[in-house]
Amino acid sequence: MNIIKLVSLSLLLSIWLVGCGEDDQEKTMEKQIEHATGGEADVDMSRESISITSKTDEGEVKMQVGGNVALPDAFPEDVFVYPGAKIESAIQMPEGFSVNMLSSDKKDRITESYQKQMAKKGWTMQTSMDMGSQLMLIFEKNERAANVAIVDEGSDGVRISLTISNN
Repeated sequence: MNIIKLVSLSLLLSIWLVGCGEDDQEKTMEKQIEHATGGEADVDMSRESISITSKTDEGEVKMQVGGNVALPDAFPEDVFVYPGAKIESAIQMPEGFSVNMLSSDKKDRITESYQKQMAKKGWTMQTSMDMGSQLMLIFEKNERAANVAIVDEGSDGVRISLTISNN
């Protein structure tokens, strides 16, 4: 299953369907996702967020986007999530997790926190790439990888993209 295709499709549909009623939007998005993935889909839209669950032969994908997003229930406890960061999207898929957050803290403080806290939780940093306003940290632990992208977006804050994959 191509998760990027699912996410892109759902976001495009949500923009396109702004003029439709909420029930019509949900049903249309479900049909489009089912067509794209070949599986079942359930869409729940509220004023604050969109939740999508898609089931295929490859497994189940759960995605939540919007203003009131929480970490998936099965999110690993040994992965550091930056405190106070606003979760804007969270995806749980058979291969792992993807979480996007926004923080008002400085990039350097966030970077230092990830380096210290992931080590405390038993992760080993494999790579660090600093490209000025963007930084990538890659950690490994027990056949899993954690990629942390930290991007300074100026006055908009610092975006933290956290991807956990099962190797």
